Amino acid sequence: YLGGNCITVVEGLDKIEELRELHIESQHLRPGEKLLFDPRSLRSLAKSLSVLNISNNNVDALEELAVLENLSYFRAADNQLQHMKDLEVVLNKWTKLRRMDLTGNPICHKPKYRDRIVVESQTLESLDGKEIKEIERQFLMNWKASKAARKKNKERMTNEHAAYLHFSDFETPCPILPFHY
Repeated sequence: YLGGNCITVVEGLDKIEELRELHIESQHLRPGEKLLFDPRSLRSLAKSLSVLNISNNNVDALEELAVLENLSYFRAADNQLQHMKDLEVVLNKWTKLRRMDLTGNPICHKPKYRDRIVVESQTLESLDGKEIKEIERQFLMNWKASKAARKKNKERMTNEHAAYLHFSDFETPCPILPFHY
């Protein structure tokens, strides 16, 4: 429990291979500073760390934390997280994640924020303090699959139409008006 200190870089943990929880929230950082992690320390904690709290530390990216393969609880509330792609990278690596709290981040205001996270992480049981019910996950998975199928069908139809127009150029001297689906 290291919350409320003045730590800017999490380092010196490269010899600690059995640490299960790290609470390093609310560091007293200067304006513009953010909490950083030494890669050696992260590699050392990769197999053992299951709880990480980095709330209120101006963190704006999570990619470096992807090595923490055994995380089951991650709290990064009140930071500067903004990009879904960055979040998707870590969620693909965190296959044991059960609970995550990102409240107070700009990313929470993105369209379909919760839906995208629920679809991306099959193991997540709670997001931002709200339970993820299996029926919700199943609905979102089906919705994503039907959306992908519609997109694929639309692309196929567009390609067929383009091929038809190209083929018809050889048969008739007069131009064919475009047909829109």
